[in-house]
Amino acid sequence: MQDLDKKEREFLAAYDEYARVVYRHVRLRVGRTEDAEDIAAQTFMKTWEYLSLGKHILRLKPFLFRVANNLIIDWYRAKGSQPLPLEEIENKDQEAEDKKFEAAIDARGDAQALGRALDKLEPPYRDVLVLKYVEEYEVKEIAEKLGVSENVVYVRIHRGRKKLMELMGQQPYEQSVATT
Repeated sequence: MQDLDKKEREFLAAYDEYARVVYRHVRLRVGRTEDAEDIAAQTFMKTWEYLSLGKHILRLKPFLFRVANNLIIDWYRAKGSQPLPLEEIENKDQEAEDKKFEAAIDARGDAQALGRALDKLEPPYRDVLVLKYVEEYEVKEIAEKLGVSENVVYVRIHRGRKKLMELMGQQPYEQSVATT
């Protein structure tokens, strides 16, 4: 009985720590809030069932994500469709993120400050930002030009924008736009 109480406390602590992260992950993959809530809840229910059978989980966070991913796959199979590729998920929010980034750059810096910051930026990040915002290439074209996947381009754009803002001595635009 005491062992179950310990497991229950550990599980509740894990729920408090990981519930939001698991939900966000599921929400990005399935798209609908109601479905994401159901799958996230099932993730924790299945994990608790596993623990209550007396089984041990070495690392709980990866276990939760594995359960969530399996449930997502089952959900898509039941619907008769495939999960969205990461590129499509990223593409949905890309236009809004581009507008936020461009507005933050326009509002904060002159061309010389931007040029100095770009010069300090690591080449992989500088290259994708210049291709995207100066030469106005699409992500697919950048990927082909650089010989990398579209996912790599998305990651470099995201990280490059953040680093560029830091080099310009500004808060990353996600934080500053949200507070204005």
